Amino acid sequence: MAPVSLAWIPDDLAVADFSAQAVVNTILMREFPNDPIVGEEDSKDLRAPEGATLREKVIELANSVLPTPRTAEEVRRRPAASETRIKHDSWLSLGSAAFAWVGQLLAAIDYGNYAGGAKGRFWTLDPIDGTKGFLRGEQFAVCLALVVDGVVQVGVMGCPNLPVRGTSADATERGCLFVAVTGQHAFQVRDWTGGARGGASC
Repeated sequence: MAPVSLAWIPDDLAVADFSAQAVVNTILMREFPNDPIVGEEDSKDLRAPEGATLREKVIELANSVLPTPRTAEEVRRRPAASETRIKHDSWLSLGSAAFAWVGQLLAAIDYGNYAGGAKGRFWTLDPIDGTKGFLRGEQFAVCLALVVDGVVQVGVMGCPNLPVRGTSADATERGCLFVAVTGQHAFQVRDWTGGARGGASC
């Protein structure tokens, strides 16, 4: 998927787009270090001198939602194979999801530059699906899929503004996460913020 030029994109959308890809890529790299990712963005515009302000906003937003650093034991158990996929060894040595410097942010975004294909296993990500909905403060989604040999095996949709109970009349609690697995049910994760997980089949 070709990256979109920043020339027409409102600042809030660009920040959200880059931040979402950086965050999701970082977590996927930590949990599945051998899996490549097909993303939507690359860091070319962020690397330009005129991208400095945008870079600062992206790294601030990304760090505000990333999980806390892993323990030393978890870092030691990290598969060494991941280091063959990323040239930014200093990032890997952190053992943390948080970005300490801008190079880590740019590397996380660019990890989504895999081209995909009919064979092998990879993830594909749309960091902001629903541009108009996002810009209006309405509905949009972060969409992720695991593809194996050309077949989608897992699909995940995060919908930050969707009422949890499914009706606009009771919109006091918003933010839904939906998961579908090939050969199994599609379900809504009831608590995806760190508590005990539960779900309801769709």
